[in-house]
Amino acid sequence: MTRTARSIGFGSVMHKEALRSVSSDVNFASTRFPNYTISANNALVELNEDPKIPSLKEVVAKETAQLLEQQQRLSVRDLAKRFEKGLATAAKLSNEARSREVASLDCHVLLKKLRDMLEKLRDRVVGRNKDDVDEAISMVEALAAQLSQIEGELFLEKEEVKKLAAFLKEATEDAKKVIEEERARAHTEIGNARAAVKKIEQDLNEQDKLARSGDKQDLEELRKEVQEARRIKMLHQPTKEERARAHTEIGNARAAVKKIEQDLNEQDKLARSGDKQDLEELRKEVQEARRIKMLHQPTRVMDMEHEIQALRTQLVEKSMYTIQLNKELEMRKKAEENNTCSYELKGLESLGSCLQIISQRENSLDFSGCLVQWYRVYPGDGKKELISGATNATYAPEPFDVSCFLEAEVVVRGKRETLRTTKPIDPAAGLGGYLESLLRKSEAEFNVVVLKMNGNDLLSNSLHVFHVGKLRLKLSKGKSTKAKEFYSSAMQLCGVRCGGTAAAQSLFWHAKKGLSFTIAFECSRERNVAIMLARRFAYDCNIVLAGPNDRCSGSA
Repeated sequence: MTRTARSIGFGSVMHKEALRSVSSDVNFASTRFPNYTISANNALVELNEDPKIPSLKEVVAKETAQLLEQQQRLSVRDLAKRFEKGLATAAKLSNEARSREVASLDCHVLLKKLRDMLEKLRDRVVGRNKDDVDEAISMVEALAAQLSQIEGELFLEKEEVKKLAAFLKEATEDAKKVIEEERARAHTEIGNARAAVKKIEQDLNEQDKLARSGDKQDLEELRKEVQEARRIKMLHQPTKEERARAHTEIGNARAAVKKIEQDLNEQDKLARSGDKQDLEELRKEVQEARRIKMLHQPTRVMDMEHEIQALRTQLVEKSMYTIQLNKELEMRKKAEENNTCSYELKGLESLGSCLQIISQRENSLDFSGCLVQWYRVYPGDGKKELISGATNATYAPEPFDVSCFLEAEVVVRGKRETLRTTKPIDPAAGLGGYLESLLRKSEAEFNVVVLKMNGNDLLSNSLHVFHVGKLRLKLSKGKSTKAKEFYSSAMQLCGVRCGGTAAAQSLFWHAKKGLSFTIAFECSRERNVAIMLARRFAYDCNIVLAGPNDRCSGSA
């Protein structure tokens, strides 16, 4: 920064001039102050006698007031405030640069997480989908490289801003030092000038008292002293060049700060526009990755189907209410025909539910002394098929029962009563889509618990895995295999036809002669889809999987 230059020897001249004293033993030839003025070249010019010319006291008072006003004009407080304001602006811009660095770091973390997610996805897919994932990974890496390049450019710009801020700070410190030095010198010189003027006023008072005894020579000395005081005043007044130089420096400082602000604003705009584009591209990449992942993970689709369960629950409640009304209507019709009907079917008439025979007069009924037999009735020709083993008061429909009526015959004390569902058994909602997604795989696995083996109960409830493949069925526990059999005409697979409410989650598997299992699944949905999937794969091998004594000639 350019410093304000001072005249060589200015301080020493002021110091010497301030030490001069006014002679006190002067004589004045006149009783009043003579009329004169100072020309442009500091020469005295005599004026004509004019009674309206102000006295010497008024002139000195006026010059003293001007000197005080000049002292106020010499204040450099505004200049210091401008420099401090510029320094604060530079610090604020530096803080904004730090915040942009934090945002850039967040972008790096997001890119890394996205790349890790795509790497995990690539290990799970094959073929064209794997190529799509590789392409997505390369695009993410390109975005990371582009982001690193932008960060490098921002780092260089940040270094330039730091240099400008350091330069401005150093210039501010130098300006403060110069200001303090000039202020101290100005105060010293102004104090000397005030002392000189005060002494002149005292001398003038004495001269007024001794005016009559003064002579012309003493008056000449007094004139010289007044001229010297005025010269001191003029020396203390800054020149136009010094003022212009100070204004120029202030203007340069303002222009530098303004330029820095404009550059940083442009950088901020470019950085924000670049960040918006990068974020938009990242959003598209994440959406594409999620779409690919959802296409290759049917469980996600299943989760979405489970979210619709709330709406289905309402539909089920309405269906139950409709079924109940139909049952009551049917019972009334039967009551008109035969007043001796005492039982009814309770439960949802759909796949995955459990039907139970209950008494109309009592909440529970002991069927130990009763004979119960369930039948499958086809709606087209009314053909009735006996369901072998279904001799309990509770029965869970299986996939073969879909679109058929279920009928139960109850014989109590030699009295026979027949109960039938009000409509054919409905399929489970969403089960067809689940089956189609599993058909794309070569094998499906289900977590199960083995309840019985060869008709004997097992005390251990350890977790097993039931494998449904295109050519065989397998039951394993860890690395050991309990049973593994290819599809054959001797194999039987159906839902459990006896038991309590857990029958809806269990199936019976007769693997081969002398080896059978009763298996419980986590839910009725998995039990039904496992039966349907095994029957579909077996049908592809020209094998019809059914239960004991079932007469099924159709497809699974």
